[in-house]
Amino acid sequence: MPRAPRAVVALVLLVMGIGCGGATSGPRPLVEEIPVAIAAMNELFGGAVDLEYFEISADLTGVSLVLAEHEMSSDAGVVDATFATSFRWQDDSLDQVGETVQAEGATFLGSQVNIDPTVIFRGIEEELNGPSIVDVAVQGASSGDVIIDVTVENSKGGRLLVLVDANGRVLGVQAD
Repeated sequence: MPRAPRAVVALVLLVMGIGCGGATSGPRPLVEEIPVAIAAMNELFGGAVDLEYFEISADLTGVSLVLAEHEMSSDAGVVDATFATSFRWQDDSLDQVGETVQAEGATFLGSQVNIDPTVIFRGIEEELNGPSIVDVAVQGASSGDVIIDVTVENSKGGRLLVLVDANGRVLGVQAD
């Protein structure tokens, strides 16, 4: 994905009514709970397993995990169908929060998630004045890599979806 020029990012932020600066503001999504939630999922599914996910997201109260499961042909080893099941890690407890449904899309392994909570918000905080960061989502890409996006809100109700790398560098911005 091409990097958005700083002028484009600044213009989007100006239109949204979010100034530039470097101040932090308010609580942050519980990114530090993502590895704990992944470990709880691994334990639930048999221990030292690297599970496959459609999405893992942290918000202000916990972590949501959308597990990808495959139904295989026993004789050919071919995937017949893929299913998604949602789980929620909150208050040190893991619960299934939805029915298992047939799904498709890019997936990633839990071991691919490498987010450092001390640096993930750095680029956003440098670009925005007092950002209200409400969600961080990790999703699979068709290339097999992971995509990290951060939802930022302003006091007037505007929302931005900010694409960042694992070091918090802003790669792109779009109005949500």
